Amino acid sequence: MRNIRSVIVSFAFVVAAIVAPGLAHAQGMTESHDAKLWLGGHLGLSPIGTLKAEALGTSASVDAATAFEIGGRAEYQIMPLLSIGFAPSIMLNVKAKDADNSSSQLDLPLRIVAGGDVAPKIRLYGFAAPGYTIMFPPSDSMGNTTHPSGFMIGFGGGVGYRVAPRFSLNGELGYQFRFVSETAMVGSQSVDVSGQFNYLTFTVAAVAGL
Repeated sequence: MRNIRSVIVSFAFVVAAIVAPGLAHAQGMTESHDAKLWLGGHLGLSPIGTLKAEALGTSASVDAATAFEIGGRAEYQIMPLLSIGFAPSIMLNVKAKDADNSSSQLDLPLRIVAGGDVAPKIRLYGFAAPGYTIMFPPSDSMGNTTHPSGFMIGFGGGVGYRVAPRFSLNGELGYQFRFVSETAMVGSQSVDVSGQFNYLTFTVAAVAGL
């Protein structure tokens, strides 16, 4: 967890360094010009989720504890109503509601965003976010660690408020499906283990246009 915390702190400084110059530039502009490239960061809260696991033909499902997310994003507007981008993030406190130990999860999704302005400073949009996810569970009693990984996909929508010509605050509501798997050794037997982690996530983002 110490390494994860170091990554989060470093990531926060990077996001601040990216967003601050864009905000200063936007405040100094006298005219509004559409930006093609938008960079920023986001914070997420996932109060509702389900954790599923399957091994040896047996499956189980439990409610998830509230998880937290910090991440960055870069989006390029390829046409007036469509943009594509990349939004890496770290999710913390991935565990069942009654569990003591928690895992972390690194998400590496693309973002495909479609939407447009509905008022001079307000934009509505929807997004899809397919990508790859890697899980970092706690070590076992022997100190061994594993990193189950696999495909993920997210869907949702949001609203952006243009605080300045090239600075926007966004609020989003989305749902993510994460599918991970690994092969574990139980004695001398190799066992395939798979998991599915579904979360409803509220996100607040700040982005600056370059």
